Amino acid sequence: MADRILASVVNQKSVTQIQLQVLTIIAAQIASVIEAQIGAALQFDDDLIDV
Repeated sequence: MADRILASVVNQKSVTQIQLQVLTIIAAQIASVIEAQIGAALQFDDDLIDV
């Protein structure tokens, strides 16, 4: 019985780790898309200075 509980905990931990990795990848993609959309909408170019 203890072996089953231990296996369940290990399995749950690995699934949780995979879920966190997937969520991190999705969050990074969403952040880059939002950043690209804001950049395209604002059209800021900090290298150019109007005098």
